[in-house]
Amino acid sequence: MKSDRLESPEDFPSLRRIDFDDYEQDLSIKIGRALEEIRGRLSVSQASMAHGFGVTVGQYRKYEAGIDMPKLHASARWSIISGVPIAMLFHKTRYVDFLEINECDIELIPLYHTIANATDHVFYSGLKLVFQDSSWPVQEELRQCTALDSSLDGIGEQYCQVLSKNLESARASLALGKADMAEWLGIATNTYSRYVCESKKGSMPVYLYARIAAVSGAKQSWAMCGETTYSKLALKRDIRIQILKSLLSIEKGGRLQAIKGLFSHIGLNLSMYNNPAMPMLNH
Repeated sequence: MKSDRLESPEDFPSLRRIDFDDYEQDLSIKIGRALEEIRGRLSVSQASMAHGFGVTVGQYRKYEAGIDMPKLHASARWSIISGVPIAMLFHKTRYVDFLEINECDIELIPLYHTIANATDHVFYSGLKLVFQDSSWPVQEELRQCTALDSSLDGIGEQYCQVLSKNLESARASLALGKADMAEWLGIATNTYSRYVCESKKGSMPVYLYARIAAVSGAKQSWAMCGETTYSKLALKRDIRIQILKSLLSIEKGGRLQAIKGLFSHIGLNLSMYNNPAMPMLNH
């Protein structure tokens, strides 16, 4: 498992100028449409989505309507509870080019909650059933994910704290002042300072996630390091997503449908296997 600090400047490989006015035209509306689509594919209520973000139903409805955008810490909490990566909030925006999102990610939306919440035994047993292959390993990273806190309190703030530490490490490795880093990200210097110094207060806007990816070329996993509950759960989910994406990309016909059908079935019965740290979304 990585430490909370960047291991090398290569983690933040380059900086590119982005026209944020262009990339963020009608951004709140596009994020709202993405949320509405995700909710439909997950077959959950607005109340369930509001629970994921830790907000009232009224506030969540503002997100879908494009009146307001969620904060980054709330989006991180929702991502862990729903199983849907934060990047999917931007799949209807121009930022999609920087966020490693493709059609397979859209197809997997109905299965994300199952992928994230099934125990290692259930997940890998499912793959064995489909492929009649007993060689699927329980990866070392997943073994490290077994002892998790039972509470989701502060899980979004954990994400923002690691993100702010990594952002400052990247700034140092690039020999940039705070004013320069703020300029690259299209924000005021005092705003940048507030984000990295007051990350516990949840002040970061969700669009900062996409801006960092676009400006830096950093992978989505860049802020998912350290020993926090968020990092462990996100790592486990993302390993599983990559496994299923690789299978879906090569499988056709009956076995492809078998994969989807199996994990849909697991999702319907997940409550009997569910990790107590991860309350299910209420349909």
